Amino acid sequence: MSKEKKSMTIKDAFATVHRKTMQPSTKADQKHGEALLVNWVGKSLRPFVIIEDEGFVKYTEWLNQLRTTFKLPSRHKLKQQLVQVSHLVEKKIVEEINKNVEFFCMTTDIWSSRVMESYMAETLHYVTEAFDMRTLTLEVTPLRGAHTGDNIKKFWEESFMKYGLNKEKLSMMLRDNASNGIKACRDWGIKSFGCIGHSIHLVVGPFLVEKKESRSSSVPNEEDEIDDVAEYEIEEDCSVDDKVKEVRKLVSRVRKIVKFIKNSPKAKEKITSYLGSKGEKMIMVTLDVRTRWNSAYDMILKFLSLKDAIDQFLVFLSTSSGRREFRARRFDFIIEEEWALLSGLCVLLEPFKEVTENLSGDTYLTFAHALPLLRGIRYT
Repeated sequence: MSKEKKSMTIKDAFATVHRKTMQPSTKADQKHGEALLVNWVGKSLRPFVIIEDEGFVKYTEWLNQLRTTFKLPSRHKLKQQLVQVSHLVEKKIVEEINKNVEFFCMTTDIWSSRVMESYMAETLHYVTEAFDMRTLTLEVTPLRGAHTGDNIKKFWEESFMKYGLNKEKLSMMLRDNASNGIKACRDWGIKSFGCIGHSIHLVVGPFLVEKKESRSSSVPNEEDEIDDVAEYEIEEDCSVDDKVKEVRKLVSRVRKIVKFIKNSPKAKEKITSYLGSKGEKMIMVTLDVRTRWNSAYDMILKFLSLKDAIDQFLVFLSTSSGRREFRARRFDFIIEEEWALLSGLCVLLEPFKEVTENLSGDTYLTFAHALPLLRGIRYT
């Protein structure tokens, strides 16, 4: 008995005809297309991974199905269309809030770009009746004027009005630990809590940084940190243990070596040559950044993985050839006891990194994990 043949829809019929009429590209066309792609990536400095981007792949697949000429829109038209889409997204968010959001909590943050433009972000978190956790990004927008508590509160009030949110339904506002955010929450009469990850960062960061010496001139010199290296306001404390001071000085030396290598193409080439066949596969040194959590740990861990190459490089700098090539730039050797101290420091910092990463999740309730994780640090 033969199987009953499945009926074909009109859509399937047209799709089948279209697939049959599509011919694979010739070798010449394929080669020319790849050359254009390579030229675009190279001249525009696009990352190689862009050809694997889901949106890019869908776009090219759609172009392959066309039987007509497609004209690319101008950048102005593209911008207008993107603005229109953003308005539609805002409308959908308002509809979602009205339909499914009763009680909610918020996270907010303020930061500055490398060109010192200030931004504020607001994210809403809620649970549906089916107990599904959902997150909606409401705002990522420039923050004009002074970052006072009054201005921050005004920003929140306008945002809540825009999305139809009632502050009486706000369970908690998660903020950073700056005084302006604390004042804004207090003046607005809402419950708030400081970000625990940020608090951990403020504990670990100053521990690894020496007190910054004041300079009479505000003009940066060649020793100034180019990459926003970790800087904290550290008060002079005569009670600081000598071992802590020793750790700070050692980390400061590591930071200067890393900064020098990171900003010197010749130094990178030299380090790569010492790594031999695995040099090209090794990720180069990482510099810690004030606003990037766990970056000091990552910097030291990477530095340790390059121990042999770093030792050879420091020896080379002390030779006459090294002084000529690098304009007499020298760093003190890192002795074995100091390498051991850096290794121990990584063991000490690893639990802080793990806790911070656990508390940075967005698919589970991180607040419930906070106390056990912090106790874990204490008894590690």
